[in-house]
Amino acid sequence: MAELICEKCGEINHNGTTFCRKCGGKLYFKETKRVTKLHKAGKRILRKIFMISTVLLLITGIAAVSIITYLIFSTSGFAEIKPEGNEIVTAQEVNEYIHSESRLSLLMTEGSLSFLCNQMLKKSIADDKEALAANRRIEVRSDQKKQLVSVVLYDIVQKELHIRCEIGWKIGPEKPELKYIRLGKLFLPGLLHSPMLSFFESRVLVSPENKLLVRRIEKIVPAANDTLRIYLNDPRKLD
Repeated sequence: MAELICEKCGEINHNGTTFCRKCGGKLYFKETKRVTKLHKAGKRILRKIFMISTVLLLITGIAAVSIITYLIFSTSGFAEIKPEGNEIVTAQEVNEYIHSESRLSLLMTEGSLSFLCNQMLKKSIADDKEALAANRRIEVRSDQKKQLVSVVLYDIVQKELHIRCEIGWKIGPEKPELKYIRLGKLFLPGLLHSPMLSFFESRVLVSPENKLLVRRIEKIVPAANDTLRIYLNDPRKLD
């Protein structure tokens, strides 16, 4: 219960009275020293709790940003696809008739596809000094059990940030369907798929030749011995 202290005689009166029971003087509410000390101690505890909470939130925020940054810009831990001699020969042979005006059926491995895509990319960025300095390259990977094919772009943005952008497609009897986009090791939400896809195309589909080849893809189906069967439409029948 709060106590009222008489300013004239110092008598302590219980709350609810108007005049001092000792001298009859007018009473004004005033906290006792004990109540004041408890109040101050409570404030100090609350300040400490607030400071500790702020520090913990700051540390958590920094840790979260660091982890996300690492996941986004991580390009390590992925085995590089290095085409073998026969895969390079296959890619070079395919390159000779890939522009023919007819429907094509190509049987290729990850290595031959990666080599072919890189050859076409290097040709399209031959005059781009920044892209050449960044050693921009492509890899094509497949997971036949899950019926997935992914195209991976390794590049440098802002002249110093190394990125790995992977776009995964569901393959089968129909035209490939976009399933996921991964930047570094982080799978991006659907909301970011459209801008990331535009970014990917701006770095890879540089020349009309590359754009035409992608438009010609009718379907991709898994084949024997970890190969992929790629069907290309007749370019004359495209809209």
